[in-house]
Amino acid sequence: SILLFEKYGTLLQWMRGATNIDPFAITIPDEYFFITLSMAVTGAAAVWRWDAIFPDRRDYMNLVPLPITTRTIFFANLVAVLFLVGLIAVDVNAASSVLFPLVVGATQNAFFFFLQFAAVHTLAVVLASVFSFFAVFSILGLGMAVLPPRTFRKISPYVRTLVVIYLVTLLCTSFALPDFLQKLRGSPPAWTRLLPSCWFLGLCQSLRGRADPALSALARLALPGLGAVI
Repeated sequence: SILLFEKYGTLLQWMRGATNIDPFAITIPDEYFFITLSMAVTGAAAVWRWDAIFPDRRDYMNLVPLPITTRTIFFANLVAVLFLVGLIAVDVNAASSVLFPLVVGATQNAFFFFLQFAAVHTLAVVLASVFSFFAVFSILGLGMAVLPPRTFRKISPYVRTLVVIYLVTLLCTSFALPDFLQKLRGSPPAWTRLLPSCWFLGLCQSLRGRADPALSALARLALPGLGAVI
């Protein structure tokens, strides 16, 4: 965020001869980067700590003899998971939720622009974090529920490796994909619908009222996708 002062500084823009710049248009690549960074870090944390999230045989041996109902154990674990999701989402995005809007808002005279921009940016990156966590959680949880324990233990490292590769690839798309999306006219290609980062970028621009037809189509996948993984 601090390094972006050079890009958004009004003096440097004036020295380059850039006038009448649309702040919402030039922030799309950086907004997409923060979304993918949020998803990659949160997803990696979920992959790393998933063994501690799901109850294992040791938890079963410790908890079952106690006078605690299964429903209580389930909801206690659910609350712990939700607390962990919120903690990671805030921890990953707290700095950029303040500094990035501050850098962009420095080019505007109205303080309301900063507040509006910060609110939409924070919502987009936090929702992207929550989606990433629950997506990893659901993939590993489904595998644990469907497969025999021995089979799951064998394939689990490979599944987690594939998830990490996907997250790193998603982060790498920030170098080219935002420019591609900005040049689109009409319906987006089918493969962009497989990238959740595009959904949340579309949602971000839609909330600002600056989404083109391609981003509007992608934005419609964000909330249903988030609800599905939760």
